Amino acid sequence: MNTDEDRVIAMPSRNVEIRVSVNEDLRRLTARILRREGYFRAILVHSRGHPSNSPCANKCARNNGVPFSGCVRLPDFQDGACSACVWASSDQESTKRYTEKPLTLGRAEEIGWTSTRAVFR
Repeated sequence: MNTDEDRVIAMPSRNVEIRVSVNEDLRRLTARILRREGYFRAILVHSRGHPSNSPCANKCARNNGVPFSGCVRLPDFQDGACSACVWASSDQESTKRYTEKPLTLGRAEEIGWTSTRAVFR
């Protein structure tokens, strides 16, 4: 961990609800979160950040493989990117961060997601 992550970890946190696909193995998902720095940082943003008034317009926030509902940002961490962008950039090495354009999200049931609760503190 670096000093920036240490600073964020010390902030007040809340539970994170993670959407998983119906066929997702929760043990494998947990292992991926623990092994990938980008996923860990996305959890930090989502558990300590602030909901955005205007959701991200990037593909990563459109439920395409991103386990978070809602757009959450943490200023001064990960260049202000939302948790979904941080998660997706871990997979795609994306340098695109976020825009302030509103986005209409599909319902979770329509895209094959189910929800589970996980606590990351």
